[in-house]
Amino acid sequence: MLHLCSHIEASIRKRHINLEYIERQKSVDIRFHFLCGRHDLDHKEVFHDLVRRYFHGPLKPPFNEEKRAEAGLPPDFYWPLADRTPAKS
Repeated sequence: MLHLCSHIEASIRKRHINLEYIERQKSVDIRFHFLCGRHDLDHKEVFHDLVRRYFHGPLKPPFNEEKRAEAGLPPDFYWPLADRTPAKS
């Protein structure tokens, strides 16, 4: 029983950390859109350029599309940058 409780506690902590991360990402996304708009830049093109420049290799699915949409990132932001090869088992 103690082992199960520690797993539940760890799961709750992980979910709490994930929710905090998502909230920070939403804040960053708002500022990102604001700055791109201020400089009359296409935010999707800027995002793609930044990912290609600083992230080495393709993005790795699966993506939490619901949470990404809440953060203002539609699928056409990240799927063009994704590794679409099937995962090896």
